[in-house]
Amino acid sequence: MLLDAIVGHFVADYLAQNDWMAREKKRSSWVCAFHCFLWAGFVCTFVWGFSQAWNPWIMLWLFGSHFAIDRWGFVPWFMRVNGQEAFSQPPTGPWSVIMVDQVFHLLTLWLVFPTWEF
Repeated sequence: MLLDAIVGHFVADYLAQNDWMAREKKRSSWVCAFHCFLWAGFVCTFVWGFSQAWNPWIMLWLFGSHFAIDRWGFVPWFMRVNGQEAFSQPPTGPWSVIMVDQVFHLLTLWLVFPTWEF
């Protein structure tokens, strides 16, 4: 299940997210909510398929955690508090910021789907 969730995450965050969503989710809560709803839907679809009922509490956790990370500037705050300000700047930034963001997204998936079931 965790592997399925990770694949769903990458498909939603990289293949399905267009320029408009990536740019506007930092400016608009509505756009961010739209992106997070689609993202959570992709993750749930990869985990449970189209035919099985989705757990609404897991969907809510996925949506809420993704929204918090993407909309509220959690990653820049974390990097600042953690003493990673220089790490977030060039030449390592913006890739370091993207990687920290991805680690937090993957941690939220691991909290929901903690086992490697194939």
